Amino acid sequence: MWGAYAGRISPVQFSLTLSVEFVAIILIGGAGTIAGTLMGSMFVELIPEVVKKLTEKLSTKLDGGLLEPLANVLLTNNSAGSDFGPISINATSPGWPMSVFLWNLVIYGVLIVAFVIFEPLGLYGIWLRFRNYWKGWPFSY
Repeated sequence: MWGAYAGRISPVQFSLTLSVEFVAIILIGGAGTIAGTLMGSMFVELIPEVVKKLTEKLSTKLDGGLLEPLANVLLTNNSAGSDFGPISINATSPGWPMSVFLWNLVIYGVLIVAFVIFEPLGLYGIWLRFRNYWKGWPFSY
């Protein structure tokens, strides 16, 4: 659809990250279903925003107060303060601590593996179980 809108497509515009996102959308949402693909695309598009907002919230909390929350000390790493956390607030290069962009890729990988192992039907399978439970709720056995 985007190619029809833009009028041309170049291979440079499609990276490995985009391919990983497409695979994550299909496997997390539920392969073979349109509703699962829609659920997966909403879920995969929300993950980077949640990680970004969480990192922003943690980075603003680092600068204030005498009692820093334990999550700030354990999760974030800024070049001026603590050097313990795995999420870098100021990182622009790959390595440890990892930037927010690299954490999104790690989250995609973990979710793909978890859904393939524990929930092969994806979010659509979870929806089916939830729907079927409530359809026969008073007499479910």
